[in-house]
Amino acid sequence: MSTYDNEYFVIKDNHQHAQIASGSTSVRFLKRLDPVDESTIELPLKFVFLSQPTTFADVHGYRGSRPVVNQRFLDILKSNNLLYNIQVLPLELTPPKGEVIQGYYLLHICNTFPALDEKAYGKLRDGEGRILSLKSMSLDQKVLDKIPFEQRRIFVPYESLTEVVVHESVINFVVNISTSTLSCFHCRFRPQVDWSYIWDPVVV
Repeated sequence: MSTYDNEYFVIKDNHQHAQIASGSTSVRFLKRLDPVDESTIELPLKFVFLSQPTTFADVHGYRGSRPVVNQRFLDILKSNNLLYNIQVLPLELTPPKGEVIQGYYLLHICNTFPALDEKAYGKLRDGEGRILSLKSMSLDQKVLDKIPFEQRRIFVPYESLTEVVVHESVINFVVNISTSTLSCFHCRFRPQVDWSYIWDPVVV
């Protein structure tokens, strides 16, 4: 296990609040590894709540991992230089009842690089080298050591584009801020060492 495994977390929806779906917006661009040309998509993005929310948090999770944040939280990220290679896309949230909610943003995380230890994950991949089946996951310490810290505080591993990996320093900072100025989070941070099976496990 890499020493970095204890320093990083993955973002997961806590499944305790109303879930967000893309509504009429096509989100194929989320599969891209670089910023999307905003002239090719309709802005603001139009997302919907699948059920009536009881509260509106500063941070929601989309598809379990992609952060949806409000203006207040976005300002905190900007002022602390935590948006390296992250594209900010405005969106509207529509609940089943009530008016459209504006002032939220999808964080399209384009900060992507190979980051996993090949000895720790499954071998089943797609044609572009991304993992289709995970047995376990561990960060590659040699790779991360070569990347400046400011460029790996928030990233998506190339081998598994559904995961958003966040350094503990960002988590600690956010938690300290949230106790006094931010509302509850509708997503949670799961320790990276707790990554478990996704789809079917494979024997390596």
